[in-house]
Amino acid sequence: MSLGDKNEQLVDAYNVTMRLVEMSEHFKRFDLQDVFYIVKTILDPNGAIQQDTSKEPLYLVDDYSKISSQEIHESIRFFHVYGQLSTVVQSGVQDAFYKFSH
Repeated sequence: MSLGDKNEQLVDAYNVTMRLVEMSEHFKRFDLQDVFYIVKTILDPNGAIQQDTSKEPLYLVDDYSKISSQEIHESIRFFHVYGQLSTVVQSGVQDAFYKFSH
């Protein structure tokens, strides 16, 4: 890899990091940051999806590298089952953010 390639990679990493910071500030300004929390879920003995209370929710903007697509889908399913209209909208925003970030 040439030095030019390393410089481009550094610029790209900086741009991605700064974009995430800008997005976080935007979400805070408009009180949208809670939309990007991912709820960890488990299945109860009857096969119903439940929130895993032993784990803290993950924040998609900060923890995107730690969250699998399966965890996002399970969180979305949880909100579809148990959420009010506002949390159903939340799950759609989470899904859109995940698609945008990958």
